Amino acid sequence: MLIDYSKYSLEELLDVKENIDSEKYAQRYKNLIEEIDLRRNTPEEKQLKQKRVEFENEQNYYRRIDFLEFDAKGDEKIRLFFIIAFISINFVFLWWAIPKYNVTPLAKIHEFRTVIDSAVCKTETVHNNETNTVTRYYDFYIESYPDTFTAIGISKSQCQKLARTLTDKSEVSVWHIQGIVYQVASNEGVVLPYTYMKKTIYKQQTKSFQMNWFLLIGVWFLCFQSLANAFFPGTFVKKNPLFH
Repeated sequence: MLIDYSKYSLEELLDVKENIDSEKYAQRYKNLIEEIDLRRNTPEEKQLKQKRVEFENEQNYYRRIDFLEFDAKGDEKIRLFFIIAFISINFVFLWWAIPKYNVTPLAKIHEFRTVIDSAVCKTETVHNNETNTVTRYYDFYIESYPDTFTAIGISKSQCQKLARTLTDKSEVSVWHIQGIVYQVASNEGVVLPYTYMKKTIYKQQTKSFQMNWFLLIGVWFLCFQSLANAFFPGTFVKKNPLFH
């Protein structure tokens, strides 16, 4: 049965050419080639070429986030390098992230004995214009010249209690790391316990780090197909929309 290729678009003709068995269907193939030759230097061919150019430009633009293809033979070193690089990135991230979720034990924190020059509870008010809400944060500052120690993110009641308890010239022991308070004790006993500050410091350390996990998930999302191809070449294959 003869096929009327004149009713096909040039894009469809080229697609048929890529898939037809030229030996089994010799006459069809001959008619197909003749029809393609008739379309040369026509507006349709120019439009298709322009479409190809735009597609190639788009592919080049997005090549950084597109997945990679690997050959089972010949790309062994490249595949291995990609796998090692990807695993290394994850290890480095975890090496950086895990300490954020670990609060230093009190036994490993330096105890500093001093006399207070001033102790004050400070309030920071944050306005969220989008939700029309107001949030207040309370920090307690202990100054002992030339040092300043800060108990960050504590509750209002705890902050006010410390302000009443710790007065100028009081002798205190401050367990701190780089000025961040983990525990405070006076002659009367512990006034700001480590168990309380441990929870507060944990929240402070992890709160600003949450977005980094989304970035790691994004890396996995972008690299998953490439990683699958590195382990099992051919798992994902790019398709040219001009011929599919």
